[in-house]
Amino acid sequence: WCKHNAKENHAEIMQAVRLPLMSLTELLNVVRPSGLLSPDAILDAIKVRSESRDMDLNYRGMLIPEENIATMKYGAQVVKGELKSALLDGDTQNYDLDHGFSRHPIDDDCRSGIEIKLGQPSIINHIRLLLWDRDSRSYSYFIEVSMDELDWIRVIDHSHYLCRSWQKLYFPARVCSLQMSWSASEK
Repeated sequence: WCKHNAKENHAEIMQAVRLPLMSLTELLNVVRPSGLLSPDAILDAIKVRSESRDMDLNYRGMLIPEENIATMKYGAQVVKGELKSALLDGDTQNYDLDHGFSRHPIDDDCRSGIEIKLGQPSIINHIRLLLWDRDSRSYSYFIEVSMDELDWIRVIDHSHYLCRSWQKLYFPARVCSLQMSWSASEK
Protein backbone atom coordinates (compact mmCIF):
# COMPACT_ATOMS: atom_id res chain seq x y z
CA TRP A 1 0.00 0.00 0.00
CA CYS A 2 2.75 2.40 0.93
CA LYS A 3 4.58 1.84 -2.38
CA HIS A 4 1.44 2.54 -4.41
CA ASN A 5 0.34 5.53 -2.30
CA ALA A 6 3.58 7.45 -1.89
CA LYS A 7 1.82 10.77 -1.36
CA GLU A 8 -0.27 9.52 1.59
CA ASN A 9 0.62 9.87 5.27
CA HIS A 10 2.13 6.47 6.15
CA ALA A 11 2.52 7.24 9.85
CA GLU A 12 -1.23 7.21 10.43
CA ILE A 13 -1.61 3.84 8.70
CA MET A 14 1.37 2.35 10.53
CA GLN A 15 -0.17 3.24 13.90
CA ALA A 16 -3.01 0.82 13.13
CA VAL A 17 -0.62 -2.12 12.59
CA ARG A 18 -0.59 -4.38 15.66
CA LEU A 19 3.14 -5.02 15.77
CA PRO A 20 3.11 -6.97 19.08
CA LEU A 21 1.03 -9.67 17.37
CA MET A 22 3.83 -10.32 14.86
CA SER A 23 6.49 -12.90 15.55
CA LEU A 24 10.07 -11.86 16.23
CA THR A 25 11.04 -13.32 12.83
CA GLU A 26 8.42 -11.18 11.05
CA LEU A 27 9.50 -8.04 12.90
CA LEU A 28 13.19 -8.55 12.10
CA ASN A 29 12.99 -10.00 8.59
CA VAL A 30 9.96 -8.23 7.11
CA VAL A 31 9.12 -5.08 9.05
CA ARG A 32 12.66 -3.88 9.76
CA PRO A 33 13.96 -4.11 6.15
CA SER A 34 10.85 -2.30 4.86
CA GLY A 35 12.04 0.92 6.52
CA LEU A 36 8.43 1.94 7.20
CA LEU A 37 8.86 1.95 10.97
CA SER A 38 11.56 3.29 13.24
CA PRO A 39 13.83 0.87 15.11
CA ASP A 40 12.29 2.21 18.35
CA ALA A 41 8.78 1.20 17.21
CA ILE A 42 10.02 -2.31 16.44
CA LEU A 43 11.83 -2.54 19.80
CA ASP A 44 8.70 -1.30 21.60
CA ALA A 45 6.67 -4.05 19.92
CA ILE A 46 9.23 -6.68 20.97
CA LYS A 47 9.11 -5.32 24.53
CA VAL A 48 5.30 -5.49 24.67
CA ARG A 49 5.31 -9.00 23.22
CA SER A 50 7.92 -10.28 25.69
CA GLU A 51 6.40 -8.63 28.78
CA SER A 52 2.72 -9.40 28.14
CA ARG A 53 0.62 -12.52 28.41
CA ASP A 54 -0.59 -13.65 25.01
CA MET A 55 -4.22 -13.22 26.07
CA ASP A 56 -3.52 -9.57 27.03
CA LEU A 57 -2.39 -8.61 23.52
CA ASN A 58 -4.75 -6.59 21.34
CA TYR A 59 -6.24 -9.28 19.09
CA ARG A 60 -9.00 -8.69 16.59
CA GLY A 61 -12.07 -10.87 16.72
CA MET A 62 -15.38 -11.32 14.96
CA LEU A 63 -18.45 -10.04 16.81
CA ILE A 64 -21.86 -11.53 16.05
CA PRO A 65 -24.30 -10.26 18.70
CA GLU A 66 -26.92 -12.63 20.13
CA GLU A 67 -25.75 -15.57 18.00
CA ASN A 68 -24.33 -18.93 19.06
CA ILE A 69 -20.94 -18.99 17.35
CA ALA A 70 -19.95 -22.35 18.86
CA THR A 71 -21.78 -24.24 16.12
CA MET A 72 -20.78 -26.04 12.95
CA LYS A 73 -22.49 -23.22 11.00
CA TYR A 74 -19.63 -20.92 12.08
CA GLY A 75 -16.89 -23.54 11.68
CA ALA A 76 -16.55 -24.49 15.36
CA GLN A 77 -15.36 -27.98 16.22
CA VAL A 78 -14.94 -30.05 19.35
CA VAL A 79 -11.24 -30.92 19.61
CA LYS A 80 -11.39 -32.62 23.02
CA GLY A 81 -14.25 -34.61 24.52
CA GLU A 82 -16.40 -37.59 23.61
CA LEU A 83 -19.28 -37.64 21.09
CA LYS A 84 -17.81 -34.60 19.38
CA SER A 85 -20.36 -34.14 16.58
CA ALA A 86 -23.37 -34.01 18.90
CA LEU A 87 -22.25 -31.00 20.93
CA LEU A 88 -22.39 -28.34 18.22
CA ASP A 89 -25.55 -29.33 16.36
CA GLY A 90 -27.67 -26.70 18.12
CA ASP A 91 -30.36 -29.16 19.29
CA THR A 92 -30.87 -28.51 23.01
CA GLN A 93 -34.08 -30.54 23.38
CA ASN A 94 -33.31 -34.03 22.08
CA TYR A 95 -30.56 -35.70 24.08
CA ASP A 96 -30.16 -38.92 25.99
CA LEU A 97 -27.36 -41.29 27.00
CA ASP A 98 -26.58 -42.10 23.37
CA HIS A 99 -26.77 -38.80 21.48
CA GLY A 100 -27.08 -35.02 21.75
CA PHE A 101 -24.34 -34.21 24.25
CA SER A 102 -20.62 -34.47 24.89
CA ARG A 103 -18.85 -35.70 27.98
CA HIS A 104 -15.40 -36.26 29.40
CA PRO A 105 -13.86 -38.37 32.15
CA ILE A 106 -13.82 -36.63 35.51
CA ASP A 107 -10.44 -36.70 37.24
CA ASP A 108 -8.96 -35.08 40.34
CA ASP A 109 -6.29 -32.99 38.58
CA CYS A 110 -8.80 -31.27 36.22
CA ARG A 111 -6.78 -32.21 33.11
CA SER A 112 -9.75 -33.60 31.24
CA GLY A 113 -12.45 -31.43 29.77
CA ILE A 114 -14.26 -30.40 26.64
CA GLU A 115 -12.44 -28.05 24.30
CA ILE A 116 -14.05 -26.19 21.41
CA LYS A 117 -12.10 -24.47 18.65
CA LEU A 118 -14.07 -21.61 17.15
CA GLY A 119 -14.10 -21.15 13.40
CA GLN A 120 -12.24 -17.83 13.75
CA PRO A 121 -11.12 -15.54 16.57
CA SER A 122 -14.26 -14.11 18.14
CA ILE A 123 -15.31 -11.66 20.81
CA ILE A 124 -17.39 -13.39 23.46
CA ASN A 125 -18.82 -12.37 26.82
CA HIS A 126 -21.59 -14.91 27.33
CA ILE A 127 -21.78 -18.69 27.31
CA ARG A 128 -24.88 -20.83 27.68
CA LEU A 129 -24.00 -24.29 28.90
CA LEU A 130 -26.37 -27.21 29.45
CA LEU A 131 -25.12 -29.59 32.11
CA TRP A 132 -26.58 -33.09 32.10
CA ASP A 133 -29.96 -32.79 33.84
CA ARG A 134 -31.63 -36.15 33.26
CA ASP A 135 -30.82 -37.34 36.80
CA SER A 136 -30.06 -35.82 40.22
CA ARG A 137 -26.30 -35.23 39.78
CA SER A 138 -24.76 -31.77 40.14
CA TYR A 139 -21.47 -30.54 38.72
CA SER A 140 -18.69 -28.12 39.56
CA TYR A 141 -16.70 -26.65 36.68
CA PHE A 142 -14.58 -23.83 35.33
CA ILE A 143 -14.29 -22.32 31.85
CA GLU A 144 -11.11 -20.95 30.29
CA VAL A 145 -10.46 -19.27 26.94
CA SER A 146 -7.30 -18.94 24.86
CA MET A 147 -5.94 -17.74 21.54
CA ASP A 148 -3.06 -20.21 21.30
CA GLU A 149 -3.87 -23.17 23.59
CA LEU A 150 -0.86 -22.19 25.75
CA ASP A 151 -2.05 -19.11 27.62
CA TRP A 152 -5.47 -19.75 29.19
CA ILE A 153 -7.59 -17.18 31.03
CA ARG A 154 -10.23 -18.47 33.45
CA VAL A 155 -13.42 -16.53 32.78
CA ILE A 156 -15.80 -18.60 34.92
CA ASP A 157 -14.99 -20.50 38.11
CA HIS A 158 -17.81 -22.54 39.58
CA SER A 159 -15.44 -25.17 40.96
CA HIS A 160 -16.83 -24.66 44.48
CA TYR A 161 -20.53 -24.66 43.54
CA LEU A 162 -23.01 -27.41 42.74
CA CYS A 163 -24.60 -26.64 39.36
CA ARG A 164 -27.31 -28.30 37.28
CA SER A 165 -29.08 -27.87 33.95
CA TRP A 166 -28.79 -24.55 32.04
CA GLN A 167 -25.95 -22.22 32.97
CA LYS A 168 -26.10 -18.63 31.66
CA LEU A 169 -22.60 -17.28 32.18
CA TYR A 170 -21.48 -13.67 31.69
CA PHE A 171 -17.94 -12.29 31.88
CA PRO A 172 -15.95 -9.32 30.49
CA ALA A 173 -15.68 -9.51 26.69
CA ARG A 174 -12.59 -11.36 25.41
CA VAL A 175 -11.19 -12.30 22.02
CA CYS A 176 -10.50 -16.02 21.79
CA SER A 177 -10.22 -18.76 19.19
CA LEU A 178 -9.50 -21.86 21.24
CA GLN A 179 -12.40 -21.38 23.50
CA MET A 180 -14.11 -23.03 26.36
CA SER A 181 -11.99 -25.63 27.97
CA TRP A 182 -13.89 -26.78 30.99
CA SER A 183 -13.46 -29.48 33.53
CA ALA A 184 -16.08 -30.70 35.93
CA SER A 185 -16.43 -32.76 39.03
CA GLU A 186 -19.55 -34.69 39.80
CA LYS A 187 -21.42 -34.63 43.12
